[in-house]
Amino acid sequence: MIAAFAGAFAVGSAHAGTFTVNTTTDSADPTPCVDQTAGCALRGAVIAANQAGGSSTITLPAGTYTLTLVNPGSSGISTVSNDATVGSIDVNADVTISGAGVGTTEVDGDRDRVFHVVTGHSLSISNLTIAQGADFDCNGGLGVYNSGTLTVTDVRIANNRASCGFGAGIANFGTLTVADSTFDDNFEASSGGGIYNGGAGTAAVTGTTFTQNSTEGFDVGFNVGGGGAIGNRGTMT
Repeated sequence: MIAAFAGAFAVGSAHAGTFTVNTTTDSADPTPCVDQTAGCALRGAVIAANQAGGSSTITLPAGTYTLTLVNPGSSGISTVSNDATVGSIDVNADVTISGAGVGTTEVDGDRDRVFHVVTGHSLSISNLTIAQGADFDCNGGLGVYNSGTLTVTDVRIANNRASCGFGAGIANFGTLTVADSTFDDNFEASSGGGIYNGGAGTAAVTGTTFTQNSTEGFDVGFNVGGGGAIGNRGTMT
């Protein structure tokens, strides 16, 4: 984990659909991102991109971004939703997020999943770490839950842990492309410690390392237990 926020951010102008994050605080306010004033958070930038529609690019400088706006769901249990203001950061547009490097930019889920890509939309992420995702709703995808199109390049996905569900690192039920990335120390009780590719999912994984990802192999009624690195029931190359 990255121990500290690395330096201060410069605040400048941005074109529509281009946002630069300038705080590590978790905030759902998109206004500073649209205006490119101080206080543009990662969550706020994604909400601004969702509101803008179309394609947007988010620059995520060095630092540790911990998601603190937890979605309590039912009785304190988080659920997969499309509400980006709390819980996971839900992507309802076509968004590209570029970090400063896997060793310097980290997004931590803390007590929830990190990203959720909604059906019909896309997320491309590169040069960052996604870590510490956790939930207990048995839907999996603690790093990223993908129902749309997800592209992962030069990303480390690590230390995401679940007591049930599928795919601690990534749960894919759409289209997934992973290149030159690392999955390490992700745990899923059922299937796919690193990646779970569901029956409707299509996944392509190249140049990627899986280390110490694990599962207890529980069959939760769907005969899909196992797959410490990858659990696959869809199409995978």
